Amino acid sequence: DNQYRKLNELISQMLAQRDHWLGDITASQQDWESFRQLMQASLAHINREAEQRLREVAGPQLCAELEALTVYAGNQLSLAGKDSSLLQVKPESIAFRKQQWRLFLTKDSEFRKRLDVNCGFPGDGNFTNKSEKEIAKAFNQRAKAFLQSLATREAEILPAILDFIDAPAAELTDHEWQLLSDLVLVLYYAAAHLKIVFQQRKTVDFSEIALAALDTLGDPDQPGETALALDERIQHILVDEFQDTSFIQVNLLEKLTAGWMECDGRTLFLVGDPMQSIYAFRKADVGLFLRLWMQRQLGHVPLTTLQLRMNFRSSPAVLDWVNTRFLQAFPQRSDARLGAVDFAHSHAGKSQHPADQTSAHLFIAHDDPVAAAQAEASWIADKVLELGTNQNGEKIPSIAVLIRGKSHIAWIVQAFRQRNIAYQAVDIEKLTENQIIQDLLSVYRAYLSPGDKVAWFALLRGPWCGLTLKELQQVATVDAHPWRALEKIALRTTDNGAATTQQHNADESPLAPA
Repeated sequence: DNQYRKLNELISQMLAQRDHWLGDITASQQDWESFRQLMQASLAHINREAEQRLREVAGPQLCAELEALTVYAGNQLSLAGKDSSLLQVKPESIAFRKQQWRLFLTKDSEFRKRLDVNCGFPGDGNFTNKSEKEIAKAFNQRAKAFLQSLATREAEILPAILDFIDAPAAELTDHEWQLLSDLVLVLYYAAAHLKIVFQQRKTVDFSEIALAALDTLGDPDQPGETALALDERIQHILVDEFQDTSFIQVNLLEKLTAGWMECDGRTLFLVGDPMQSIYAFRKADVGLFLRLWMQRQLGHVPLTTLQLRMNFRSSPAVLDWVNTRFLQAFPQRSDARLGAVDFAHSHAGKSQHPADQTSAHLFIAHDDPVAAAQAEASWIADKVLELGTNQNGEKIPSIAVLIRGKSHIAWIVQAFRQRNIAYQAVDIEKLTENQIIQDLLSVYRAYLSPGDKVAWFALLRGPWCGLTLKELQQVATVDAHPWRALEKIALRTTDNGAATTQQHNADESPLAPA
């Protein structure tokens, strides 16, 4: 549709993730038929996975009823000469099975409330034959019950249906293959042009560095000199937070371990929790973790899986609350392609304390998020004061406050200061907001610019001078420029023969103008 700006944006997004496809695109220029077979297999695999998940969610009874109802509906639509998408695809094909489910959905992807003659379920009034009337009535009742079953399980089954029917077509037409061929060629030249731009600007992005590293290691059949050198040196590899690895990082691990042999004493140890994956914006793909977990193999290195469920940090009361609430927040099934992770329960590794309890309090922002943040901070500070002592009147040594991010703690810190609550945290303030740094910056600014009043007053107010506000006001009355004012005061003090240790009160300050 000639939207070149949109095409340009899409190509830019693809280039940012070229580590996912550049190898296959480059190979396609040498052997298009192999690339076509790879794409065909990938499309078929995506559809098979989505259909298999749907069948698992729906169950065999619902799937069998779907088959019976759509066969009847197809016959009725054909007899009535209706132009239905159910009749326009080959039976037994993936496209046909998608249309079977689509028959029970509206254009807005919601379950239909009722089925009529346009869906292949004519009323018994459309027939004159008694047996046909009875058959039509029976199938309409079955269809109604089928819709009720779908509606009852909507939260569970509708996403699975939409995931299946919205999956890309398993088979592409010749026209679609031609478009794909053109797009592959555009991406191939775009990637080549990007290299030229990098050379001209003398810069690279992270993907370029990672791709260069992979290229240096070579291929498993033809490893480079770097790969051979590392193969002699590397005995053990440990990767922490493996749930936040990217495609190219896993590829790097595969190349680093390509020369490993079974029982040669080398080990690969991968540690991660897919429920804690938070770096998708950095191209991390938790689906990689899930695939390796299911395949139990990275490259040709076999993996032994171990799932840790014992929690030694939290009390049973906290874990019970988390297990109950978060079970509802996570998907019911893991899905490597979609990056969906199901919830894994944790078991307490320590005994319950009588005082352990959990509670939840909500603070709704409405139209004033600042007021809500202040109310939340005040509640937290008051709660800390309330929990400061136990039932025996003993002071609790410490209370932890967990926050989502550093930017959320400002109001809490302010509430703590207002209530004289001592707190300790790491890097909760910007370096420039630290009082010591501010004092040093005042010295630096005053040194660079003797006429900077704000810097000089901050310096005089700082810990090395400690002038009061009244004394600062007296300095300002001596001269408009603080430095000259200090020179005059120093000169006056010298002329009067005053000692630097002279005692004075607030009313008889040596800073007072003559």
